[in-house]
Amino acid sequence: MDDSWRSAYDRGSFFGDARREASFQWLSNRIDERQSCVINAITNGDSERKRAERFLNNGHVDVRAVIEQCCIPVGHNCLKDEVLLNIIDQTTITFADAVGRQSGQDQSLGIVGNGFHYGQNCVAGLMVQKSDFKVLGLSSLSFYSRDEQGTSSRDQLGRDNRPLKYRNPHKWVDAVEQANIRALHARRLIHIIDREGDDMNVLAQIFPAKEEAMNKSGLETHVLIRAKENRSVHPLTDQSGSGKIHSLLEQVPPVACYCVEITDDERMSFSATYTGPSKGRTVQRVRKRKGRRAMLEMRYLSCRMDMGHLKKTKSDMNAAQFDELFNNSDIGHQILTYVYLREIDEKGRPVSHNQNSTDKNSEAVDWLILTTLPVNSTTDALEVVDLYRQRFRLIEQLFRGLKTDGFNIEVAQQQSVKALLILTAMAMKGSALLMKMISARDQNEGYAIENDFTHQQIQVLQLCLQQYEGKTNLQANPHPSTQLSWAVWIIARIGGWKPGNVKRPPGPKTLQRGLDKFYTIYPVSYTHLRAHETDSYLVCRLLLE
Repeated sequence: MDDSWRSAYDRGSFFGDARREASFQWLSNRIDERQSCVINAITNGDSERKRAERFLNNGHVDVRAVIEQCCIPVGHNCLKDEVLLNIIDQTTITFADAVGRQSGQDQSLGIVGNGFHYGQNCVAGLMVQKSDFKVLGLSSLSFYSRDEQGTSSRDQLGRDNRPLKYRNPHKWVDAVEQANIRALHARRLIHIIDREGDDMNVLAQIFPAKEEAMNKSGLETHVLIRAKENRSVHPLTDQSGSGKIHSLLEQVPPVACYCVEITDDERMSFSATYTGPSKGRTVQRVRKRKGRRAMLEMRYLSCRMDMGHLKKTKSDMNAAQFDELFNNSDIGHQILTYVYLREIDEKGRPVSHNQNSTDKNSEAVDWLILTTLPVNSTTDALEVVDLYRQRFRLIEQLFRGLKTDGFNIEVAQQQSVKALLILTAMAMKGSALLMKMISARDQNEGYAIENDFTHQQIQVLQLCLQQYEGKTNLQANPHPSTQLSWAVWIIARIGGWKPGNVKRPPGPKTLQRGLDKFYTIYPVSYTHLRAHETDSYLVCRLLLE
């Protein structure tokens, strides 16, 4: 990964030619409409297929320029004066069907995972409005992998001599910097990252020295990270003393104790047997999480980093790199708060995790969250926990829509790695739109339907509504026709959702099926609507059936 994505912001034309820009819009719309990344499935005829492949393999089309078009525009009005969440995570995309198809200079897809799979690691950021968790779009996107021989900068330069931008944690710094540029006019931006972000390389680069952090827009940035390191810190209550964070938290009295319902989670699991009479593939249901009523205890502690102890325990930097990193950073002066949430039993004792057990049901709730947000009360600490909890609900659904439950990007087959990455970026943009529809399904304001559907598509949605809307209040669309929630209700009904099932609102798979069917019938329905308005409803009804 490098910083060349910044050059995309300085170009007047992202692809250098109006025809290439038109091809990008056309291909992006086709991917959204057909809910697929397979070129033969989203194009009609040989001429459209050639047009798509010419764009994907054009030497003037840069992956980072495509990413810029798929993400939220810099300084967009929807971000102005808002408090935003930037949820960052990564997923692994394996292009098993594309192995061996690369030609020319793009002969290797790259190694991911355990070293036996070919593909790309994708780091994405999802921008969300804090007040109502409204999904706004992608804030960042980048790709990386190891080369086919498995070598890396660590093997070539040595562990301690690698430049910081070639180290694995830099992917989080890159995502944060991209989001900061897009949210220039926001009031506050909170970056939410998983455990991999709890790295001093990341924290030090996120908080540059004050003289370098002058921002004319006045953007206030914070981080909220799931902590994994038991660092030595200075508590604010005793600046002269220091200690390990876990030991210090044990000395802090709990500020809250409450109960939550943890739902049971069963998923389909596939296993293969290669020897014996039972050779073949078997399917079984595996309980990934045991449903229970859990009692949780919460503590928090505000502190500053013990930079002296950190310098003594540095493990992957030489002395020159350590000085260069932390001399240009304000992390040593930052007030950090650790919020600790753990599961306890009826007697108030911590519920321990059986380290020798392979059953994940034995895992107890044990969260240690590091944040720069001000935490001065129990209410503030509960808000920190709730913000991190939203990460699971939002970013995991985004990746779910990208893969088998949505655009099925992993079955794409192209002759260049660049073409696969462009398709992935477009599919990620479509998955973000699907997340936006989920966040809008119960909102009667704030999501104008014109932002996501054209006037012609709204007319066809009106025809579809006649098919699915009943005479009772339960069967009627309860949302205003000017809002996206009105369209989501119709799309969900097309996808098979029943309005009486209030306990299970439409999810990504249902909306994906509904969108796929809607965009299939839309061209015929609208053509007939213009020519024969009297029987257009009957034509739409026959197509839906």
